[in-house]
Amino acid sequence: LGGTYLLARRCAGLVAVLCDALLLVFLLLQIQQLEMLAAQVAQAAAQGQAEEEVLGDVPDEFLDPIQYTLMKDPVVLPTSGTIMDRPTIMRHLLSDQRDPINRQLLTPEMLQPATELKAKIQAWLQEQRGNRMQ
Repeated sequence: LGGTYLLARRCAGLVAVLCDALLLVFLLLQIQQLEMLAAQVAQAAAQGQAEEEVLGDVPDEFLDPIQYTLMKDPVVLPTSGTIMDRPTIMRHLLSDQRDPINRQLLTPEMLQPATELKAKIQAWLQEQRGNRMQ
């Protein structure tokens, strides 16, 4: 009976060491994934900065009024008439179902695409890129 007890203790010790080793491997993999994500974020930021330099001064009507970034998918908030970039207002609506301008009820289904403005932004982008290429 004493031998079985000692064997069980040794096994428990080995299991604990193995668990620690597995945890270490898991943490190292997590660190590696975070480093890869950080590199991707840095690359995206550099590309964004390069894009901004190529574009130059963006007309105010093309800028999201909350983020002050170039809108890619502008939508009209029917409750206030404000035009915002869809990702910006969708992020806001996740936590607050009210128009950020006048605080009236607003849902994602109520958003209306600003197709004319989107076309103007896309035309301006093509023009800017064409000017920089020359």
